[in-house]
Amino acid sequence: MNEPDDHFEEKDPPRPAVRRTFRRLLPWLRPHRRTLLVALFTVLVITACQLAGPFFFGRTVNAIEKDLGMETVVLLAGAFFASFLVAAGVGYAQGLMLTRMGIRVVTAIKERVFGHLLSLSVKFHESNPVGKLIARTEGDAETVKELFSRVAISILQSALAFVATLTTMLVVSFRTSFVLLLVLPVMALGAAWFFRVIRGVYRELRRRFAELSGMITEYVQGVPVVQQFDQKERALRLLDERNRAKFRTEMRSWYLDYGFWGAFLFVEVLAGVAILWFGAKGILAAAIDVGTLLMFLEYTRRVFEPIIHFGEQLTQVQRGLASADRVFDLLDTPPEVADAPGAAEEASFTREIRFEDVSFSYDGVDKVLDGVSFTVRRGERVALVGPSGGGKTTLVSLLCRFLDPTGGRVLLDGRDLREFTQRAWRERIGLVLQEIYLFPGTVLDNLRVLDEDVAPERVEAAARAVTADSFIEALPERYGADLAERGTNLSLGERQILSFARALAAEPDLLVLDEATSSVDPGTEERIQVSLERLLTGRTAVIVAHRLSTIRGADRILVVRKGRIEEEGDHDTLLARGGLYRELWDLQSAGNGNGRPEARP
Repeated sequence: MNEPDDHFEEKDPPRPAVRRTFRRLLPWLRPHRRTLLVALFTVLVITACQLAGPFFFGRTVNAIEKDLGMETVVLLAGAFFASFLVAAGVGYAQGLMLTRMGIRVVTAIKERVFGHLLSLSVKFHESNPVGKLIARTEGDAETVKELFSRVAISILQSALAFVATLTTMLVVSFRTSFVLLLVLPVMALGAAWFFRVIRGVYRELRRRFAELSGMITEYVQGVPVVQQFDQKERALRLLDERNRAKFRTEMRSWYLDYGFWGAFLFVEVLAGVAILWFGAKGILAAAIDVGTLLMFLEYTRRVFEPIIHFGEQLTQVQRGLASADRVFDLLDTPPEVADAPGAAEEASFTREIRFEDVSFSYDGVDKVLDGVSFTVRRGERVALVGPSGGGKTTLVSLLCRFLDPTGGRVLLDGRDLREFTQRAWRERIGLVLQEIYLFPGTVLDNLRVLDEDVAPERVEAAARAVTADSFIEALPERYGADLAERGTNLSLGERQILSFARALAAEPDLLVLDEATSSVDPGTEERIQVSLERLLTGRTAVIVAHRLSTIRGADRILVVRKGRIEEEGDHDTLLARGGLYRELWDLQSAGNGNGRPEARP
């Protein structure tokens, strides 16, 4: 099984990293400075109301005990009730305000992350699972939202409430409050130990969860294989093992959680009993009154309450910071291909594209391409063939500027491709890949790639050119018909033809076909071959093909092996030469048994 996705591996960053993360989060908050100032003001109001409540409650009891009159009792009771209402109302407004701010901040973060993902190279996306990237864009950003929406303010509010309440108690009666000064340091040490231990258990629990999730994902994706090899019982046994391991860790976390907070509440009760003991002695000695004792009991509860909240919020802070670190790790990933300062916003292709002594290495050590030079003239059809792994797809990636050469240059009419923006050059290219991706949406949206500036008439003309109209017209709403995810409500051949129409609808100067017919059955291939021949006339095309029968009409064929161009010429010339191309042709002919190559070499 795969290693757990690091999305679930939350680690406690060192203090410098915490400070650095907070500093990087600050720019997202600057547009919301006014909201934060209002939120800080609400913290002061809520804390003041929390202090006033027990005070007025105690004074109300004293007024009743001393028979100060119904008017005084009602006034004090009204003040007590008003403090509660104000705290609740301001707290409600604060929650709405911070939630709105958090949503706005996290929306900005998601837009930034999503935009950055779209700027990263194809190589990056091929080497990073989709689920991991979705977790960064959605899950981690949502976790960061908690820092902005309520956690940070709640921590401040808890700390302020704790200090203010304890200070009030000491000022009113130091002797009665002294018991808290004895208990709180012990509780602080116990809490520090608990948070350190429980963090390790939570990390272990998240790791177990990742293992279980990964196992389920892999087996669900491989259901046909599991059923074919009758591995259902083994999968269930493995699931049971992972569940048991997760159960043991989860129960350990609950033992610690319930044990600590149970002890915490027990100490709170003991502190209340001690204050009641000292208060009762004070009442008997006429040192304090009953209302003051009740006020102290309520303050005692409110001293412990912020500690409980702080523990909960600390966990949220750790999760938020860990998620923020992962978001920033993604944002810090530089695009492998970037536009140079002052790059031209428009590109024209009038003469030729030339690869000039081009080399490329993915790891900086092993060369995938080594000193490749060739020219594609405007209006010319050039095919790239050769054994798998020879470098054909890398050449296409360099041509489309998904990658930049590590040596040499790719020239457009004598100018380095890097002198143009990526968008300027790619607008001139129509690309058809072996792996077809269709967006959920209508046929029309897919054919013009969501670009509403492309006229429907142009799209329909492109569809007719590659005979896609034959099955589009049969759909319930024709070009307005909705496609399922990845176009699964169409056959593989229909999806392939649709990708041809999509490339042609852009009216490109250069058509790039990267094994574009490798998944098309011979009947479908024959249906589109005539259309392709007509459409490629006068249009520059670079065609990567395994089926050699599809490129017999190419003006030039380049045979690529081990990162070099081994042979060059047209179909008849290469056959007569008797080299690698002839070997591939004979191999496919023998595999097909009728002189027409179909099998992939």
